[in-house]
Amino acid sequence: MKNYKVLLSVLAGIISFFLSPYGLISEWGNISIDIPWAIIFPVIISIAFGWKYAIVVSISGGAIYPFYLWFDNGYACLLTSIIYTITYVLLGFVNYKSFKSLLKSFYLRLAVVFLVISSIFYIQYYFLFEYALSLNPPFWNKEAYDFMNIDIIHSFFIKDSLNYLLIFLLVATLLKLPAVQKLLLIETLKKSKDNTIIFFGTILAGIIIWVFFYLLTDNLIPQKTTEHSNYLTMAFYVITYSNILVARVIMEFRERNKQSLIAIAESEETFRKLFEESSDAILLINSEGLFVECNQAALNLLKMKRE
Repeated sequence: MKNYKVLLSVLAGIISFFLSPYGLISEWGNISIDIPWAIIFPVIISIAFGWKYAIVVSISGGAIYPFYLWFDNGYACLLTSIIYTITYVLLGFVNYKSFKSLLKSFYLRLAVVFLVISSIFYIQYYFLFEYALSLNPPFWNKEAYDFMNIDIIHSFFIKDSLNYLLIFLLVATLLKLPAVQKLLLIETLKKSKDNTIIFFGTILAGIIIWVFFYLLTDNLIPQKTTEHSNYLTMAFYVITYSNILVARVIMEFRERNKQSLIAIAESEETFRKLFEESSDAILLINSEGLFVECNQAALNLLKMKRE
C-alpha cells in the first residue's frame, strides 16, 4: 500500500511536470489567466494521501515545473517552487485526523486551506517576488529577468488564486468518482456508484452549452479578434466549472439522500430486531382498534401461530 502510494505520487509529479505547458489561456491586456490542468495530479495526491506524499509529488515534478515554464524568472522560480510545495503540503492536511475532528465539513476544511494558500500567494507575489528577481541572475541562467512589471505580478497572483480555487473544486468532484477512488485505493461506497454518470452527464451538457454559445457568437461577430477568442475561452471556464459545481451539488444531494435512506433502513431493522426478539409480548394496534402486528412472545402468550 505504502509503496503503491509512493509510486503514484512520483508518477503524478512527473506527469504534472511534462504536461505543465498545456492549459487554457486567456489574456486580458497585461493580465494572463491560464489553468494548467497538470496541477490536478499533485492536488489529488495531496488531498487523497496526505502531506508526506505531497512532498513526494512536489519534488517529483509537481512543484518544480516553474523552472520548465518560466526559466527566465531565475530565483523567482525557486521561490515559486517552494510556495507550490507548501501549498501541496497544506492540502495534505485537509483530511488529517485532528483537522477533521476540528472541522467536520470537507468543504469548510478546503475553504480554510484555500484562504491560507491565497494569503501565502499574496505574500509571495507582493512582498517576495520582486526581491527574488533582484537576486538574479542565478548560476543556471545568466539572462534571467531582474525586474517585472507590477501588472504582470498582479496577474500571477490572480492566476494562482483562481487556478487553485477551480482545481480544488474539480479535484473534490473527481475524488467522488468510483474509478478515481479505486485507482487511489480509497474505499468505494455504494452511494458513489452513480457519480460517474452525474459527472460526465453534466460535463457533456456544459460542452453542448458552450458549442451553442460558440456558434451563436460566431454568427453574431463576423470579425474574429483576440478579444473574441478570450471571451470564448472565458465562457468555457465559466460553463465548465459551473457544470462541475452542479455535478458536485447533485452528488452531495444524492449521497445525503441515500445516507438518510440507509439510516432509516438501519433504524427499522433495529426496531424489527428488538420487536421480534423481545421477551415481552408486544401487540401493535391501528387507529381502528385492530391488531396489525405482534411479536413471537405475544404469539406464545396467546398460544397462537402466525398465519
